[in-house]
Amino acid sequence: MKNSLSYQAFLLTAAKAADAFTLLVLGMILARLLTLEDYGTYRQVWLLYNTLIPLFTLGIATSVNYFVPRFEPGQQKTFIFQTYTGLFILGFLFAVFLYAGADFFGSRFNNPDLAQVIKIFSLVPLLTMPTSYYHNLYICLKKAVVAAGILTSATLVRFSVVTISVFIHPSLKNIFTALLIYYVLEFIFLSLLIYRPFRTVPLDLKKQNILEQLKFTVPIGLSSVVGAFSRQIDKLIISGYFTSREYAIYANGAMELPLARILNAAVMSVLMPELVVLYNRGEYQEMLALWHRSIRKVSLIILPVMVFLFIFAREFLVLLYSEKYLESAGIFQIYLLTLPIRVTTFGSLLLAAGLSRVIMYYSVYTVIISVVLNITMIRLWGVWGAALATVTAIYFMTFLQLSKICSVINCSFKDVYPWKVTMHILGVSLAAGLVPLVGRVIIENWFISLVVNGFLYLLIFAGLAAGTKLLSAGEIEQIKKKVRSSLGCVRKPGQK
Repeated sequence: MKNSLSYQAFLLTAAKAADAFTLLVLGMILARLLTLEDYGTYRQVWLLYNTLIPLFTLGIATSVNYFVPRFEPGQQKTFIFQTYTGLFILGFLFAVFLYAGADFFGSRFNNPDLAQVIKIFSLVPLLTMPTSYYHNLYICLKKAVVAAGILTSATLVRFSVVTISVFIHPSLKNIFTALLIYYVLEFIFLSLLIYRPFRTVPLDLKKQNILEQLKFTVPIGLSSVVGAFSRQIDKLIISGYFTSREYAIYANGAMELPLARILNAAVMSVLMPELVVLYNRGEYQEMLALWHRSIRKVSLIILPVMVFLFIFAREFLVLLYSEKYLESAGIFQIYLLTLPIRVTTFGSLLLAAGLSRVIMYYSVYTVIISVVLNITMIRLWGVWGAALATVTAIYFMTFLQLSKICSVINCSFKDVYPWKVTMHILGVSLAAGLVPLVGRVIIENWFISLVVNGFLYLLIFAGLAAGTKLLSAGEIEQIKKKVRSSLGCVRKPGQK
């Protein structure tokens, strides 16, 4: 059980979910304690880091999952040594690039304060990149519990360091200096952790191993660069056109719900192997039916959430980031429109068919279109234009992938996706929102309104879903059993 792939995946998913949650809470704290300008600068530093790091890592960390299980302990040590050394060199180059380009980025982003902060931050890639694969390594060594434990511990310590530093003195210099100290200690600890399993194994460097690793990693790295750039295009362009204050407002609105990403990742990790098997057997209809069932189940959660948050966008953002970011609500509502296509990974069927190169081409097309649309729409509608351009580009990518799936499995566009079920769920979600929409006007306190109307929305949606047969009798019975079980858990001993 503990060595099974599903168990290891669960542990790492749980650790990453904890990481995502602490980042959200940290954002809530910083948004309240920092000025809009400082918070915008903080987000721009991480924007640069997250956009550029795939370019400098070249997918090398990912190669650990592929090569380590194939090697004997001696070869594993050699491979880990060259991975550590290669990422250390690339981390050094990244650090030099950030430090040397600090003034350029500050000027390009209309933010003179950014340059000084980047210079402090510039050492971070050197400290994080050489050990960035430690959890991959320990999973390959059948030590998933250790990997998940360290990841969770590191997340909590980092969160505590930043939180304490900002409460002591809410300044960017204080925050990034504290982070730098944390990353120095993390670098030392993780370096020892990576060395520990191989301390008694001899080292044998071979040129062909390095070339083989690069041959494997460079295509992955290039795909990651395109993916990272496509996710950040609107934010990069906004930074170039507007001030850090305006960027802070945009960045807090331009977010995709972690719930959708976590649900999708969990479902696809289970679904992918089945899709590959069905495709190889030529059972295309069964593959499509399986995919449709997964879309329906995820949509039953994501689409109602989308409608409710669209109605209560202002209240939700006040809950997360305070009233300073009320202007982010419109951007957030536009970004919510991506959720109907975040209920699945459309490229999964193409990956099952071995068409990863096609996905790469489509990603490049989407990046080009997104850049053109962002520049055009920002000039027309300001920050709203960037959000609209991004959503449009995402739907364009989805259309390309669906069209290709049709040709691969020989089906019509009408049948390739569960349109009818999706519209049914969306219709019920919209209808359930009518009463909360009125309740939002009646209840003045935003927090009470959010809680009360959220409860009403859930009850109405459940009733309409049952009444319109959106949920089957079996599913309704399962829900009833879970509710009774939950009530039984909270009922006091002896209570009837």
